[in-house]
Amino acid sequence: QAARCEDASQQEQSTTGPDRLLVRRHSQPGWERTARYCMGFRNSDVGMDIGGTVGKFVVLQRGDADDHVLSEERFGESGERDASLEVACPALGGTLHFCKWRTEDTDAAMHYISMSETRKELVVADSIYKDGRIYATGGGSYRFADLFEKSLGWSFVKVGEFDALVQGLRFIFDYMPDSLYCLQADGTEISAGFCNKCFNSGRFPVLVCNIGTGVSMIKVAFDGAERIGGTSIGGSTFLGLVYQMTSAETFQEAMELAKEGNPQEVDLLVSDIYGTEGGEALGMPNDLVASSFGRLTRRCDKESRPSEAAIAASVCIMVTQSIVLYACQLARRHSCREVIFTGGFLEKNDIARRKLAVFVHNEFKRFEGEGRALFSQHAEFAGAIGCLSQKLRS
Repeated sequence: QAARCEDASQQEQSTTGPDRLLVRRHSQPGWERTARYCMGFRNSDVGMDIGGTVGKFVVLQRGDADDHVLSEERFGESGERDASLEVACPALGGTLHFCKWRTEDTDAAMHYISMSETRKELVVADSIYKDGRIYATGGGSYRFADLFEKSLGWSFVKVGEFDALVQGLRFIFDYMPDSLYCLQADGTEISAGFCNKCFNSGRFPVLVCNIGTGVSMIKVAFDGAERIGGTSIGGSTFLGLVYQMTSAETFQEAMELAKEGNPQEVDLLVSDIYGTEGGEALGMPNDLVASSFGRLTRRCDKESRPSEAAIAASVCIMVTQSIVLYACQLARRHSCREVIFTGGFLEKNDIARRKLAVFVHNEFKRFEGEGRALFSQHAEFAGAIGCLSQKLRS
């Protein structure tokens, strides 16, 4: 946390509870910059997706008139613009920029911005302050609608979550084909051109598995899309368990632990139960997880406490396996040969992506079928991209 200024410290002494926290943070000069940055987007081409864990927005920058988006890389308590995801879209005459923040920070951020001197100055100087229309999806587009309008002058045009997701994927295939890749069971990637051809050459229907706070499964066909399933075991399941069982406090810290961990410290494998020959006789890989955290039930292993990294890795695999098995069942039931995985859980999550690809390959192979796992470098922003797409068509 940034150091408090002297005036704020004096004001805090006579303030208690939540108001004390608001006074302390509002006194930070960074909130004036944040207010100016956020308010500058109300008349831009923006698409927004406010999920239960992370809020995202995508901005189309067209020339110098829209270079406001480049003025900050970090804003507020947790906001950031990821320059590594920028994509030039010549067909749209501009460049796409991608920003996100922690949803839990939204209430406080809107309060600070509404109190800022920057907001007061812009409202007085700008007669069209209340004319900003932002196409938005996710639960937060309902939950925070009044807050955004009062604080930023953003009036939300709500887009259904599934419509936004499907439109976002179509936008990616049309304007961002290099974002797409097909991950094979051995970890190799197939060119984006192949994936694009699959999506547009009659390989419908396809299953879209969106892994965010929870998980939704959507069947996409030529004539539309429908939600056909979902599960409460999702990205927040991973985070919640890792937060409780390790010292990690952010998604990035949780993923760093998982990457370093050996899940075999806590998991029981098929070979641990059946031996090498027994696993082969069953036609099951010996390194397949038979029981997540099952090794912790064995007396001989109780004396040594497993590492935090092993715990994080095991939770990541457990959540991923639960999701992909359900996704494969739905895909086969609905004759889908491709499964497109999207959502914030996959951000920089090589463990999950590899496991998803392997399970899709193996599950379809078991039933003498062929299935592929498709991914996008911008998977986390698919819903926000869909909202931008609808904004551009309006």
